[in-house]
Amino acid sequence: MAPKELSVLTVFNRRKAHLLVKAKIDKLRTESYRVLSDEELVDFETSLDTMEVDADNLEVSLNTLLESSNVDTSELSVKNDFANYNVKLPSINLPEFSGQYIDWLQFKSQFVSLIHDNACLSDSQKLYYLQSALKGHAKQLQTVNDSYSSLFEALEGRNENKRLIVNSHIAELLNPNKIKFESAFHLRSLIDSIQSHLRALKQLELEPNALCESMLIFVITQRLDDESRKQYEMELHSNDLPKWDNFLDFLIKRNQALENVQRNSSLKNKNEYSPKFRSFVVKSNEKTCPLCPLETHPIFKCKMFHEMSVQERSNKSSSGVIYDPSPSTVINPQTATCLYNEIGEKSILLSTAKVKVQSATGGWLVMNTILDSGSQKCLCSLEASNFLGLEKYSMNSTIAGLNGACISVRKRISAEISNGSSFKRKLNFLIVPKITGCVPTQPLDLTKIKLPPNITYADAEFNIPKRIDILLGGEIFYELLKSKQIKLHDNSIILQDSVFGYIVTGSIQNEPSNYYFCNFTQDQVDRNLTKFWDLEAIGIKAESSCDPDDQAIQHFKSSVRFNSGRYEVGFPWKSHTQELNDNFSVAEKRVKSLTRRFIRDPTLYIQYSEIFERI
Repeated sequence: MAPKELSVLTVFNRRKAHLLVKAKIDKLRTESYRVLSDEELVDFETSLDTMEVDADNLEVSLNTLLESSNVDTSELSVKNDFANYNVKLPSINLPEFSGQYIDWLQFKSQFVSLIHDNACLSDSQKLYYLQSALKGHAKQLQTVNDSYSSLFEALEGRNENKRLIVNSHIAELLNPNKIKFESAFHLRSLIDSIQSHLRALKQLELEPNALCESMLIFVITQRLDDESRKQYEMELHSNDLPKWDNFLDFLIKRNQALENVQRNSSLKNKNEYSPKFRSFVVKSNEKTCPLCPLETHPIFKCKMFHEMSVQERSNKSSSGVIYDPSPSTVINPQTATCLYNEIGEKSILLSTAKVKVQSATGGWLVMNTILDSGSQKCLCSLEASNFLGLEKYSMNSTIAGLNGACISVRKRISAEISNGSSFKRKLNFLIVPKITGCVPTQPLDLTKIKLPPNITYADAEFNIPKRIDILLGGEIFYELLKSKQIKLHDNSIILQDSVFGYIVTGSIQNEPSNYYFCNFTQDQVDRNLTKFWDLEAIGIKAESSCDPDDQAIQHFKSSVRFNSGRYEVGFPWKSHTQELNDNFSVAEKRVKSLTRRFIRDPTLYIQYSEIFERI
């Protein structure tokens, strides 16, 4: 930069500082009106007037120097952060401090540069900004009578403790969160946390040495997932102590590799609408009548049974049809809403399949799946979602089952399913604690059924009990089916072709069983008693009201009075109103000060009057 340009740049910067000086003079004059008496203002105003005249003369001189130079002042403004005034920059949010020692130095640095060293702000404004920045435990330190300087000094005295700050950073370094599975997100969080604490310690003049680096490497490797630890051990090719820089490079490369492998998950659904889905998983075997094998009605509705004589009924009881040797004792009648039921000698085969689901590491895991067109959404058990390791997204929904039985859903995952070849589909799964019981409930005998041997089954182990990991609902159910069907065993078993292979459905003879899977139980007696309580409470329960309404009613009761044949009540003004300053006294002093200036300088009075006459 040329010497001439440097001198002009210096003049430009001084003109910038001169504007701040004039602003301080105006602020000082305003404050004097509030503090000084009329007698004290006379001498003080004389000094301020002299300062203003000198400032005006200096401004004229600076502008003359800039105009006489050949340097473009617009370029100087760019070099001095006076870039394009037409561009509206985003507002700067105040830093916040919650009382944690670990955050104090960063908060203090930002607050001092933005507020504390800002000459254009008064102490009352700085106090307001400081109080707004305090959160949590730090907010408890402030009092009603605090000034800006007293509150800021109190914060410094409480939080500027180098020993506690260093201890906080070391505690965070020695206790990082455990990474339970391969995750680019959690590994990146670990790297960022370690680097931020090390930078903070370096600013406190604490440099790591060989012992500290070895301890850090040991602690952090213990918090990595098993696969990452194995990969790091394979990176070491000698018995020498590893270097911190090499270890950090490994973590960064490992994170980049995981990010490249894992697919980007869909964005979180920000819609606050809470949908209500319906899902039914029902398995039932109808018990046939002992007297009419072809009918499914219960024994007490059997016409043949009613036509029998008492002796014939008694003879039948010896076979165990209608007679129960154990005494019947009802202690407390209960009702239950069942989502799963299996009674009798027939088992209904539900549509099950083996479906491949992509995990967080990119591998494909085989999940036991049930296909249910009665469910509006796809479901995933909590255990299966944890095993997949996919990112969980927050949501707020309700799943309604039989008889209105509902469960709340707070999490979901987005996963890709496949049949191992051409079919792939990305679906959203609602996470529930458990989808259903084991399907089937007990092993099924397939010796009496001749299944085609040369076809691919969606679930080759459909007759073996197993837990259900995921449920594919109606949103994709019919997309999975194909047109071909095979009927077996007098049409009681149907093989339905699908993208996963043939699904086995229908009914099959099985050993007698009695199995229930319930998700809701309620005591009938308690429910009846509750109705009586609700009936007695009609008209007694007070309506809830907000606090301002209570205050208004209380004010009305305390202030209403009957005077001279009319009712009078005071206005319900809100409390804690801010008292305004005495602006009249300030304005009066301004007028007196202006009058004294006109007396001292008649020329100024003439110019002042001409301006008002033109207006």
